[in-house]
Amino acid sequence: MFLGGIEVGKVALRIDVLVRCERSVLPLSGVGALGFLFSRFSEFNVLEFKSKGERIGLDTLCKLLAYAALYVAENRVSFPEEDVTAWLVASKTPVKLLRRYKGLGLLQRLEEGVYLVAGFPFRVFVVAIGELRVEPENYPLLIFSSGRTLREFLRRVIRERNQEYLSIGFLLYYDEVVRIMAEEQVALDPTSISIRKAVESIGISRVVEEIGLKKLIEEVGLKKVVDEIGLEKIIRRVGVERVKRALKRIEGS
Repeated sequence: MFLGGIEVGKVALRIDVLVRCERSVLPLSGVGALGFLFSRFSEFNVLEFKSKGERIGLDTLCKLLAYAALYVAENRVSFPEEDVTAWLVASKTPVKLLRRYKGLGLLQRLEEGVYLVAGFPFRVFVVAIGELRVEPENYPLLIFSSGRTLREFLRRVIRERNQEYLSIGFLLYYDEVVRIMAEEQVALDPTSISIRKAVESIGISRVVEEIGLKKLIEEVGLKKVVDEIGLEKIIRRVGVERVKRALKRIEGS
């Protein structure tokens, strides 16, 4: 059977993050935070992030490969095997996906939480955030971990009194942070916690994705959210309809 004109996409493809590096600075070294990531970058690097609430399967990896392949085609990248990397960064370890490629002999564990999947025209990596070492250089991703890794991370930043990540922790995991602070007998000046800094660090879209706009407003209050973040910025990032729906749910609860 021969079929023509088959639609393969329902919506426009949008890459989560694309990082382009100048050839002159590669390979990157001595970069500090997330060194495991940046040290493996090529000229074009496509990254797809999946939070703990999102399902990850073979289709997830296929979409990432499609994003990268389409970018290669549209930008006429001459040597994708050298110049392109694709990264699936997941809050939870995609056990079934990794097991699949391990069974095919195509999976290589490079270090804790970092895997290379072979068999593609460019280098494909999977980062399991929950398996990363709880060290300062990994903090930017560990804030999106879960379970035991998240608790270990929060306990460490509480002991360090790391204001930046404590602010993000309060925003995303308030109950867990309060519980660990009580266990550690740590008191914190409330004025040191900044919602604005937390949101600026990880982005409004990511905050809403992690905890939901309704919960964000419930936790800290609409006035404080608007005062510290700005209604215009919230609407611009998540859309006016989403803001309206969140407010209606709060009014009805």
